[in-house]
Amino acid sequence: MRIFVSLSSVCSDYIDLTDQQFHHVSRVIRIKPGDRLDVVIDQESVIIIEFISFKAQFLYYKLIKKEAISLDRPYITLFQALPKQDKFMDIVDSVTQCGVAEVYPIITDRSITKLNEAKKQDRLRRWQKQAEQAAMQSKQIRIPIIHPISHFSDFITQDIVSTYDLCLVAWEEDSAFTVKSYLDDTNKIQKIGVFIGPEGGISHYDVDCLVSKGFKIMTIGSTILRVEIAALVAVSQILFFYL
Repeated sequence: MRIFVSLSSVCSDYIDLTDQQFHHVSRVIRIKPGDRLDVVIDQESVIIIEFISFKAQFLYYKLIKKEAISLDRPYITLFQALPKQDKFMDIVDSVTQCGVAEVYPIITDRSITKLNEAKKQDRLRRWQKQAEQAAMQSKQIRIPIIHPISHFSDFITQDIVSTYDLCLVAWEEDSAFTVKSYLDDTNKIQKIGVFIGPEGGISHYDVDCLVSKGFKIMTIGSTILRVEIAALVAVSQILFFYL
């Protein structure tokens, strides 16, 4: 069991939980006296505690040990073309369990979605909540940042590539290079961005724009994957080289 808290909420013998955290620990996990809990503090350290009791929303505990967080995997950001319906929720859940650090939902010319501003904000809240729950369940060291929905035209004008060691775009029409082609020296490649297209695949125009900004084309296999698993496959292939 794992939760994420800020340093300001942690005292020597109790933790001041938020409403959502209290509900999750007391009603979902149903923690009992004597149970152990991992508490990630500001995504910098983790304390392992033994639960004693609740007083209101204060969780009283006995400290077992404290550990610094060591990063043994690359910092991966997913740039995901927004799929139809709510498949993005499944994508957030799966890539969070793989340890992705950031997710950008992007509307491309082949994205089939119509969302007003209110719906965009509602989706963003739901996605961020799902990311937190998936991070707790899979004992990640961080909760990924889910960025607001943006249009491809706005995304492509940003200077994204310069902040990464490597940026890749998965494209089913080019099978010349795999993930392995770009990850010969993993010690020098620690921050990676991955762009995944929508249903129907990413367009030639979008690929040309990404390549002009420094993205490198890769294949993630000879078969056509559903959009809700393509990102999972791409991220898993990257992580293989850091095991």
